[in-house]
Amino acid sequence: MEVSPEVQALAISLAGSAIRNTAQGVSDRVKGLRASNNDSETINGLE
Repeated sequence: MEVSPEVQALAISLAGSAIRNTAQGVSDRVKGLRASNNDSETINGLE
């Protein structure tokens, strides 16, 4: 199957966005965990 350069570029861009969003979500969770490290719900949310 032939994939045009435009489609390849779009796929790479979308993958990059997904990776950044995931990293940001993990970062936010860790910040939340530190902010309330005796909140069991936050700790369970990481599992």
